[in-house]
Amino acid sequence: MNAFFESYRKAFEESDAAAIADHFAYPSHITSDAGDIVLTPIPGRQEWIAQLEQLLGAYRTIGVASARILDLQATELSPRLVQANVHWTLHDRAGRDLYDFDALYTLARIDGNLRIAAISHNETSRLRACLAKAKTQDGNRGTAKPRKKS
Repeated sequence: MNAFFESYRKAFEESDAAAIADHFAYPSHITSDAGDIVLTPIPGRQEWIAQLEQLLGAYRTIGVASARILDLQATELSPRLVQANVHWTLHDRAGRDLYDFDALYTLARIDGNLRIAAISHNETSRLRACLAKAKTQDGNRGTAKPRKKS
């Protein structure tokens, strides 16, 4: 279990959408709370890679450099089915916390390998807040008034 999430974390840190997608079973399902509950079916790998590229772009905008697992609790439902509750934190290049979030993964052992079959998470509102803060900071930098010559 730890090796699976370490590989998953590393793929995100490397901004490798294809490697992230390799951690999934297809079709998959994502459920998030973004003010409204959003249900996202993931029919196949190529569709998911396109969505992952958008997420990775948002991560670049806010300066995500690393992710860490703060807590991982797993429950084996059967020899081939596991629920994993992971508390993540994202950091910028200076090691400062950007935000943390929780994700509940349904993992299925398919052809001998764990794959994500479904995710429920509370990241969206935190990511949006971080994006808004980054946009405000960028906007403030662009509006600096020139100094008067003395």
